[in-house]
Amino acid sequence: MNKDLAFIEGYVKRLPIQGLSEYFVELRQIIDLILSDDPMAYMDLNARAKLYPALGNPKRLLGILEKFKETVALCTLFTLGRKACQLFTLIKKLKES
Repeated sequence: MNKDLAFIEGYVKRLPIQGLSEYFVELRQIIDLILSDDPMAYMDLNARAKLYPALGNPKRLLGILEKFKETVALCTLFTLGRKACQLFTLIKKLKES
């Protein structure tokens, strides 16, 4: 997932279209959050502002994470282990807030 996005980002940057790469900022930050060692850092306002400024709306992020929850569960439980549990904890916390 990360390598695929990095490939697309590199391709887009080479295109002569101004501002096109800006459309991938939110997606990059979502991928970074999913692959993070500590996705719960998102709940800290300072960390959120520094690490995930494009993900400032927790309800929007919750909606995105819930849409992909089943896919994320299948993919990450086998490859990320503890990280997957942390991601599901983040989803739970976002629902509670």
